[in-house]
Amino acid sequence: MASKKIEKCRLCGSDQLVKAIDFGEQYVMGVSNPSDQAQPTKEPLSLVLCTNCSLVQLIYSVDPDSVFHQYWQRSGRSEKHREFLHQVVREAIKHTTITFKDCAVDIGCNDAVLLEAYPPEVPKIGFDPARNMGIKRTSFDTWTIEGRELRNAELITQYFSLPRYKLEREEEKTKIITTVDVFPDMEDPKQFIKDMAEILHPRGTWVNQMPYLPSALKNNQLNIFSHESLTYWNFQTFRKECRNAGLDVYDVQLVGDNDSIIRVFLQQRKTGLNHTSPSVSALAKKEASLKKTMPGLFAQFGESLAINRANLKDIITRSASAGKKTFAFDATAGMSALIQTYGLAAYILCVADRDDQKWGKNISGLAVPIVSPDDPVKMSADFCLVETKASLEEAASLLKGFVSKGGKFITAMPESLIT
Repeated sequence: MASKKIEKCRLCGSDQLVKAIDFGEQYVMGVSNPSDQAQPTKEPLSLVLCTNCSLVQLIYSVDPDSVFHQYWQRSGRSEKHREFLHQVVREAIKHTTITFKDCAVDIGCNDAVLLEAYPPEVPKIGFDPARNMGIKRTSFDTWTIEGRELRNAELITQYFSLPRYKLEREEEKTKIITTVDVFPDMEDPKQFIKDMAEILHPRGTWVNQMPYLPSALKNNQLNIFSHESLTYWNFQTFRKECRNAGLDVYDVQLVGDNDSIIRVFLQQRKTGLNHTSPSVSALAKKEASLKKTMPGLFAQFGESLAINRANLKDIITRSASAGKKTFAFDATAGMSALIQTYGLAAYILCVADRDDQKWGKNISGLAVPIVSPDDPVKMSADFCLVETKASLEEAASLLKGFVSKGGKFITAMPESLIT
């Protein structure tokens, strides 16, 4: 896998790129069979800040097909994530009327969980290049996904493109567009925003949800940084580029653990009907000095990570010296980055994951086996490493056997704690 280095900002084209933080070379998140002969390669995970537009971005891009054609995080396997996605649709419908005459589009639809939240009569289109989602067409507009049925839909196993959209809809516009954790993956975010403006209905809503960089930096959330996400956003940079494309933000929400996720609601500037929420000016005001303080935030982030790394490694190595065993929960890109950045692979017994298609495989490059949530108890594990407090709650609900045996959790972010 060969990565490609950028020379100019992906958004504004400026060559004024300065170092933000360098995580070194890391394995690209994936899973592999223990018997695989081919060795995965490491790719740089280095971030730069554009001093012109304030966009933070990876300086190297990996081949997207290597990340997304076999994608190992399925929304439907997590009840919490399923509810979070359904919430996106409920929020959109509060502001935008959608009927059988309209259309909803989800870009990066994964296993189509978000699309299930729409009324069955609403026509739905999903785009996603992943080929391992278990999606099967059963009739002209009906699909099954791991036993779930989705009607009145077209699921397209491709990256979104304007020509492919028009093949489905011709010149018809879309009433609700959703992009959840997919916009940061775009190599050309400017063109993507223009495409959203092109397909959005005059009375429609685009909901874009993604990690919120300022909160992530303040809360040591290194788990948002991975090879799949090329760009990392603050609100004002995103809002400005959308305005340039004729789109206005009419509402914004900070959600998730420690306000780590930003959910932005957009409409056509000239024809949108929604009044602007006070939350828009409030967040813009909060970010007023961000352009000047961003380098300092990254410096503080780097210092905090060094302290957190030392504390977490101390907890885990001391436990290992005392004969205690530690496993991790959830084989995600975030957990892979955490294990690699903190140098924990040698101390992690396994990673418990709810997705049975991962069981018996390894996290690529780390030789850390992925197992059923029931297996750590059989291995007499003592501690479970989780990314955040939010993931601890979900882990505790799935690892009931481990909890009943007196197992304890170690949270990695925003600080390393045994709970």
